[in-house]
Amino acid sequence: MEKMNTKSISILDMLITLAEKKKYVIIPTLIVSIISVIYILLVPEYWISVATIKPNFAESEGLNLSGSLLGLGSSLIGGGITSSSAELITVMNSRRFSEMVIDEFNLHEYFELKGVDKLKDDEKALRGLREQIMRYNVNPETGVITIGAETKDRMLSRDIVNYYTNKIDDYNKNQRNTKGKAKRQFLEGRINEIESEMEQLNEKLKKFSAETSVVSIKEQTTGVMQAYVDLISTQTELEIEYNSLKSIYDEDDIRLIILKSKIDEVIQKKKALESNSSERYLLSIDSIPSYAIEYDTIIARMELLKKLYQYVYPQYEAARLEELKDLPTIDIIDDANSPGFRYKPRRAQFCILMFFASVLISSFTVLVNYYVPDEKKKKFSELKHAIISKRKK
Repeated sequence: MEKMNTKSISILDMLITLAEKKKYVIIPTLIVSIISVIYILLVPEYWISVATIKPNFAESEGLNLSGSLLGLGSSLIGGGITSSSAELITVMNSRRFSEMVIDEFNLHEYFELKGVDKLKDDEKALRGLREQIMRYNVNPETGVITIGAETKDRMLSRDIVNYYTNKIDDYNKNQRNTKGKAKRQFLEGRINEIESEMEQLNEKLKKFSAETSVVSIKEQTTGVMQAYVDLISTQTELEIEYNSLKSIYDEDDIRLIILKSKIDEVIQKKKALESNSSERYLLSIDSIPSYAIEYDTIIARMELLKKLYQYVYPQYEAARLEELKDLPTIDIIDDANSPGFRYKPRRAQFCILMFFASVLISSFTVLVNYYVPDEKKKKFSELKHAIISKRKK
């Protein structure tokens, strides 16, 4: 069939031409279809597992941020989101958090990194986690966060997402700093210091009492001084009586001898009180000043610590309540489950698309070769070679 004038070509003419040249359409389409089937069977399957969480931050109500400000690369964020949701996603997308995930699931092996350059491999694994695996989506109205992981293993996808939800919950409860938590930690440390010092003072007081027999310095000092005064009074009375009888009787008189013996006994008791008391809990007068200073120092310090404790502890309890009030938590609405359907590749859609694309391209090629004049083909070929040559230069 001779080539027709392009101005008089109709759809019927093109269909007749395609029917006559059908082998130039069928064969390429068949080849492309076979290659497409082989390719799609060799391509690894990918699975997405998702979990849904909702942050409960008291201070986050009413504050919106633009998702574009987060710089999350592969995340699917759009519109305005609450600051609490933005904070959680920022934490999950942080380098430290990502490195924990990489180590936990050995993603170096998953990405088939050779380990020649560790720093380079770490960067590749980090980029792969952020851009290829993890997906974040936030509902701008409710602040609900959807966390997704896309991998070649459905179980791995599920485990990664569950790891994220568990770690972000742990971050909220134990690592995230709030004003109430900082205040509680400070007061708790101060209370621990006070209790520790009070315990040391108690031990010191026990040791002091065991070594000195001091139980209550005031009462024991009062008892010693009263006994000493009584001895002085007794000694004075006996000496007066002795001197009065001495003027009447001889020194070897039995009455003077008895009085002299009593006076000596009182003097010995006085000396015992002045130096070293024979009674365990009756202090010697010489030791009272040093004992009193040390005992009063310990007691005064303990009294001061008790007052400090009584002042700090109510504030500590109030700080605990404040911390509980602003303690951030998350509600796990949906846990990650093993996906039942693969995310990609979509084999049927791909094969159908390649089939129709092959048919269209083959048909177009046949029609161009049949209807375009040879002169135009030659000009087009020359133009193509000129462009190629210019690019090479």
